[in-house]
Amino acid sequence: MSHEHQGFFVVTSFCSCDEVMLDGKHRPASQHRDSYTHAQKMRVAMTYTFGRTFGLGSRPWQLNEVTGRMAGNPSVSETVSSYMMSLQNRKVSCTHPCVFVATCLSGL
Repeated sequence: MSHEHQGFFVVTSFCSCDEVMLDGKHRPASQHRDSYTHAQKMRVAMTYTFGRTFGLGSRPWQLNEVTGRMAGNPSVSETVSSYMMSLQNRKVSCTHPCVFVATCLSGL
């Protein structure tokens, strides 16, 4: 397995937060889903671990053209960033409008 796909493996860590399973099917309503906030916390923890503990820094995960090897932090890859944006969009679109309105109005 090549290291270019490391970002994909980071994404699989967030599957408990998603409505869609790895095989593309929708998660049954009876199964628990973690929040988007939980996914963000997991990503921050991975970014810290890869960056500080393993010394990979905060640069995005990409191919180093000089050495031909992957360099940077896998949790800051374009794959992970794209997934997090789409996860947030899916989480927002799944929120029932009445719940959203009720939440907004409760602060008034």
